[in-house]
Amino acid sequence: MKTSILSQMRLAKRCGLRAAGCEVTEPIASVNEALRIAASEDFDGAILDINLAGDRVWPAARALQARKISFVFATGYSNTVDMPSDRQDARRIEKPATDEALLATLAASMQPTEQG
Repeated sequence: MKTSILSQMRLAKRCGLRAAGCEVTEPIASVNEALRIAASEDFDGAILDINLAGDRVWPAARALQARKISFVFATGYSNTVDMPSDRQDARRIEKPATDEALLATLAASMQPTEQG
């Protein structure tokens, strides 16, 4: 599984993701870069840091959804961020997260739902 980390987090250095068979890209530091990657590169899933250099990652999430690529949001302040109405049901993981929690949440996001 190739997993893109659209995040400022240092997840790319986490050996647990690689040990589980993920090919992990380098962290992404801006929404513009995240949007470019979300719209054009090939990968199976993504971990989106909600806050990229002070900007919200919603455009990249929409691009991933349009391409039917699974993603999860990572945030250190999930109780204080206002999620857009079209993102209310997206999976989230609270930072700091363990490798196991990241893998489980990303894997769960990739499971088919009853609706589709």
